[in-house]
Amino acid sequence: MENEIHVLNPGYQVSDYKNKIGKIVRQVTLSRMHQYLDNESFNLAELDEETPQGYVFANSMSVIVIAGKSLRIILKAHFNHKDSKPIARQLFGTEDIDDLRSFDVMKEYCNLAAGFLKKICIEQDIPVGISLPIVTLGFNEVFSGPGGLEQKTVFEDAWRLTSEQSNIVCSCLVDVFEPETVGNLMDFELTETEEDNDSDYEFL
Repeated sequence: MENEIHVLNPGYQVSDYKNKIGKIVRQVTLSRMHQYLDNESFNLAELDEETPQGYVFANSMSVIVIAGKSLRIILKAHFNHKDSKPIARQLFGTEDIDDLRSFDVMKEYCNLAAGFLKKICIEQDIPVGISLPIVTLGFNEVFSGPGGLEQKTVFEDAWRLTSEQSNIVCSCLVDVFEPETVGNLMDFELTETEEDNDSDYEFL
């Protein structure tokens, strides 16, 4: 995705933030999908081409915010019912899936991913909270965008989670308000052990 960036800390460049924080967010979206479905049927893939800000990826999107005074991450999962319903069928154990259940599984997926991102941030001394997840029209993406760029670092990223039955696009918009605090996250490495230990974490 096209980026709009203002770097406050000369010690970090745009690529540093995107390569580190963006990588963590990507890893979390994939690992939480694996945990959600109790299998590894999904893979992470790049988008086929660069997409402009406000690009509409799908008919619907689930949105959740992880935010504190140092950092804000807006995480979105863009989906069509044909892609979310196979997930819902597996989770509910039935072929009878209506649109409401299709929405619910994507909201809970975003909640699961955001909960783990919150846990990571807090462990790195970056206090954040998470919002309730919502599902809205994918067309609303055309109205989204960063504001007040002169006071923060902003980058956007988007990628695909794909399986034989589903194609979900995940995206994030990251604002860094206090680079000196977020520096703790720049040294973080997500390990398989940490992911395994998270299996008993309670997501609210």
